[in-house]
Amino acid sequence: MRRRRDERGAVVPFVAVTLTLLIAMAAFAVDLGMQRVVRRDMQALADVVALDLSRLVNGRTAAQIEAGYNGFPTIATELARSVARNGDTLGDPPVVTYKLVHLDAATGLLETAAGTIKAYSGAETPDAVWVQAEGSVDFAFATGSGGAVRAAVAQPSPSACFRLGSYAAGVSTEDATLLNTLLTGLLGTSVDLSLASYQALAAAGVGVLDLVGVDSLAVGTFDELMALDGLTVANLLTATATALQNHGGDAVAVSALQAVAVNAVGPTTIGFADLLSIATGDSAALGASLNVLDLLTAAAFAANGSHVLTMPGLGLLLPSLGTVSSSTLTVGNQPTLACGAEGVAEAQSAQASAAVSGTLADIPVELLLAQFTARTTVTSSLVLAGADGLLTDVVCGDATAVTNAEGIDVQVSSALASSVSLTASVRVTATVDVGLATVKVDVTTPTTTSRGPSAVPATTVPFRHPPDDYDTAKSFASGVVLASLATPTADPDADVEVTLAGVTTTAKLSAYPTVQAAVNSVLATATVAANVTVGQFNTALAGPLAKLAGARIAGADLFAVPRPSCGDVALRG
Repeated sequence: MRRRRDERGAVVPFVAVTLTLLIAMAAFAVDLGMQRVVRRDMQALADVVALDLSRLVNGRTAAQIEAGYNGFPTIATELARSVARNGDTLGDPPVVTYKLVHLDAATGLLETAAGTIKAYSGAETPDAVWVQAEGSVDFAFATGSGGAVRAAVAQPSPSACFRLGSYAAGVSTEDATLLNTLLTGLLGTSVDLSLASYQALAAAGVGVLDLVGVDSLAVGTFDELMALDGLTVANLLTATATALQNHGGDAVAVSALQAVAVNAVGPTTIGFADLLSIATGDSAALGASLNVLDLLTAAAFAANGSHVLTMPGLGLLLPSLGTVSSSTLTVGNQPTLACGAEGVAEAQSAQASAAVSGTLADIPVELLLAQFTARTTVTSSLVLAGADGLLTDVVCGDATAVTNAEGIDVQVSSALASSVSLTASVRVTATVDVGLATVKVDVTTPTTTSRGPSAVPATTVPFRHPPDDYDTAKSFASGVVLASLATPTADPDADVEVTLAGVTTTAKLSAYPTVQAAVNSVLATATVAANVTVGQFNTALAGPLAKLAGARIAGADLFAVPRPSCGDVALRG
């Protein structure tokens, strides 16, 4: 019988070796973890200090930033304050340094010089701050210490609000009828407000945050308001009237909103974000005031779904047309409030167009002992361009002097200028006795079209307060371009019928210069009559339609909304 080997105690050396290895690994993990914490702390410190320092940068020279300017602390002072507020980091006290730098707008990369980040100084104007935070921690088990160096870049990111194509641009005596027609068409219900009501609505404003506090909307924050969906126009207008009333708004404006809300009972629902163009979490939007008339019309457009209203019957406004074959008026897109940062906040103005086709009453002209008759077919069209506005710059100053005014630059552009287009063709008929021959003239001129310019270059519209007034609009590309039809001439190769001794043949009109001159004289008369239609078209439609579309003639109204939010900053890279 074999004896069992005694293996008691054999595990002890194994455990001892394993524990030694585990303890070494644990010590290494603790030291490594401490160094990782330092790295994390240094990155967080660099980020927050860069954000703090970038608030000093906007538009100032490096010398002004270094020395302190117009009540702002020096950058060294602000650096010390920021580190003190956020210096609760692991390990040794951190070493934080900075450079005033420039970021390339196209690439987002830092400008360099001699292979290193270029530091701006003196009269140079930086647009960002580079911050480096360096820290270290003594290892708990190993000898020595572990260090970490982290950097961050931040720059100002101010934001602002503007309105484009505002209905509140100027309510005059004609606007009550026009806006009543517009709102009735959009809401599918009767709207009959007086001019005084529209003037009160145009003068009234309600803050975005004022709507947050209205019980019927049941929202507690700005973000919840922007996410609000499933509203009816009646819900929105009632809530707006309540907010206006709660903050001492004009009683006439409150009553006007309530009157429209009572009738606007359609099933269509809208979202609050359908009415505005606001970047999520934008600071400027929090203080923005919504023009109540703009809000009312924007809600009506949104509820309409297509954002387009079409109305017939415009030919009644052009008495020179003997017969109207077609006429339309189309209005689309509401006035827009846009809020956001440079290159982000964007709005579109209203768009409108009208077209009328018809025939002028026959024009009789006696020439060469013959009765000429000119019948002119005319198509007139008016286009009020849809203007786009893009916030391109926010200027922050102390708002106490013109040289330090705060404000915005908005680039406004349009695919089509406002223009009146006239297309016409003229048919001239007559029978003329010329000596022994009878010439029967039946000539139709080629269709001729004349129109205004087809494009307007982008224009940067600056707004500075002071001296500009927040309540005064700046108009873009104002003035309708009237087209006029150039006098056409009859084609000398046009065929005419010639009857001689009872035999009818054809000949060219040029063979009868006297008749050709008479035909051209009739064409000139017809052209004058056709151009009268353009004048009537402008008088009857251009001005009123521009107001109806919520824009100045040929473009848009730009309003800056008080006031830019200049304290916003952002990390870059």
